[in-house]
Amino acid sequence: MIGFAVTVITSMLSLIALVREERNGILERLLTFPVHPWELSLGYTLAFTIIAILQALEVILIAYFLFHTMFAGSLLLMLLVIVVYTIGLQGMGTLLSGLARNEFQAVQYALLIIIPGLILTEAFWPVEALSPTLRPLAYIIPLTYLNRALRAVMLRGWGISGIWFELTVLASYAVVMLGLSILLMKRRAHTR
Repeated sequence: MIGFAVTVITSMLSLIALVREERNGILERLLTFPVHPWELSLGYTLAFTIIAILQALEVILIAYFLFHTMFAGSLLLMLLVIVVYTIGLQGMGTLLSGLARNEFQAVQYALLIIIPGLILTEAFWPVEALSPTLRPLAYIIPLTYLNRALRAVMLRGWGISGIWFELTVLASYAVVMLGLSILLMKRRAHTR
């Protein structure tokens, strides 16, 4: 549920905020300041990452204090995995915001991230329980790797050596999405 909560909050916020700022001309004004597009993109990434961390901490605290859930692994490692995932998710939100013309379309694009993530990524059942035709789709959705890494840290107490593969996949996703979001910001800066 932590991964799902982070996905919903980050994707909805980043998409809607960027579409609204572009529609209202705020993004265009920001791009007229002496700031590089990569700095603007990293600023958005930092802001939404902080929001995602707070959301994840809220879910973790509720699970711990309200439901008395015990965690076997490191809270810092859990947050590291969430931060890496959130960076990629924010980059995806920036890319999809370039396609949306209004907030309603932004919500529809966010649902393209949220619904497959809910159904296919081990949020409720293992990937092996999916039909053989859907199983490959689960492995291209980054939330699958976030869920596996969080489960390994929280329930099994694994360290970074136990989740290196999942963390590598998430870091690759973050680098690609952040890079593409910076390119989109550059394109937006040149078209103003």
